Amino acid sequence: MSIYQSLKEIALTHNSKVAIVSESESINYTNLIIKIDTFSELLLKFIPREKTIRIGILIHNEIDDIAILLAAAKINYQVLTINPTLKRQEVDLLLNESGVDTLIVTRTDIKGYEDFIVIGNVGDKLVISKTPSNTIDILQYPVYLITASSGSTGDPKPIVFSQETKLLRMQQSRNLYSISESDIILNASAIYHSLGQRLTFLPLLNGSTLILLKSFSPKKWIEKVTIEKVTFTIAVSTHLHGLAEFLTSSLVGKTSLSKIVSSSAGISKKVKKSLYESKKLNFYEQYGASEVATVSNCSKEDYFEDTESVGRICEGVKASINYKESKNQSYGEIEVKSPYAFIGYMKTGKLDEFNKNSWFRTGDIGDIKNEHLYFFGRTKELINCGGQNLFPKDIEGYLLKNINVMECCVLGFSDSYFGQIPVAFLIVNNKILFGKREINSWALLNIPKFQIPHDYIFLDSLPKLGSGKIDAVKLKSIYSKPTHDNE
Repeated sequence: MSIYQSLKEIALTHNSKVAIVSESESINYTNLIIKIDTFSELLLKFIPREKTIRIGILIHNEIDDIAILLAAAKINYQVLTINPTLKRQEVDLLLNESGVDTLIVTRTDIKGYEDFIVIGNVGDKLVISKTPSNTIDILQYPVYLITASSGSTGDPKPIVFSQETKLLRMQQSRNLYSISESDIILNASAIYHSLGQRLTFLPLLNGSTLILLKSFSPKKWIEKVTIEKVTFTIAVSTHLHGLAEFLTSSLVGKTSLSKIVSSSAGISKKVKKSLYESKKLNFYEQYGASEVATVSNCSKEDYFEDTESVGRICEGVKASINYKESKNQSYGEIEVKSPYAFIGYMKTGKLDEFNKNSWFRTGDIGDIKNEHLYFFGRTKELINCGGQNLFPKDIEGYLLKNINVMECCVLGFSDSYFGQIPVAFLIVNNKILFGKREINSWALLNIPKFQIPHDYIFLDSLPKLGSGKIDAVKLKSIYSKPTHDNE
């Protein structure tokens, strides 16, 4: 069954129920189907099948944008979801890599795209095209959504999903967290990213209500949870840290929020411990990747059985550790075989298909013991300092134990003597009273000597990607021009 067919069946039994609530409007299931049907007719009119069925959309967290994605699902069009804040040069890289020459933008997005021709509109979105005569043979693959990875846009790696994959992932989340039609689900993640898409399809394909945030801020998040009586959400670790004070206070007990999931393993041990100990919330940490969805899930029972793991391997999913390249039997690269895997990467307009029967190399370092999975960090983040392998996550864990450190990120930098050195980027309570001398003195007493950062950079905030992850590329550019203001 297709995504549209599933949604239409739900709409028949939930016709007047509110489907989506955004910051400025709401829509019930019946009117959502009407909007989708209208948009699908307009897409067929302005982007006929004989010309192209692969389009791009500069997508915002708005009801019309969701309706366009669902309209594309109805008529089997393929959609590249694009971060609307990207610069034109970055968008062009994605378009070229994905084989897209027709875009859907808002009326304000047309600035900077004057070389495109306006060929119509879908709702208040303009349809623009560079060469509306694409004849690329793309019907042979069940492609639905193409999303850019959350890493650097300088080398885009578009990930490809079918409708079947998205439906299976929705079902996996529904089963893992016992989602029902009575749930009210908050999506504070960007819809151009796979997590934002999962938080969109999960409520709509279960007859629940989707609460949509255009952008994340702790204040707006708490307001939506309180006013809309939200029961469930998935939040990236950077969002959790901003919400930690609220989630661990008695205030959360006055809301309807009962289940919250973290989508990454980058949570500080202090925050994680307090969330698992909460008597109001059922907190889960999951490990996964855009390419293979959720790999492991850590419930309260799993956490108190082993506080260092990221839970048990999910049903139907296989995980193994490749120890060969690490030459160390205590850790290796995590490899996954999953029925929820993506269908491939897009390269210069063609699908580089992934065989679901093969092992997917995650690029993450970890271990498996007693049916529990352990995540230590990314392979590319591993710092080899003087022949000693250092995991940034471990160093960050130590630094966050200092009461003055609010947030931190540790990265490796080339060094002529050590090979690489760890550098810590910190947000602290008071940069004037707590600088390099103070943190270094504390580190000498509280961090194993070989794991102490070689330098500290104090910032007002850590740059974030649209997915909520820390933007390591921007941080590295900051350190390439060091100052001595924090001495």
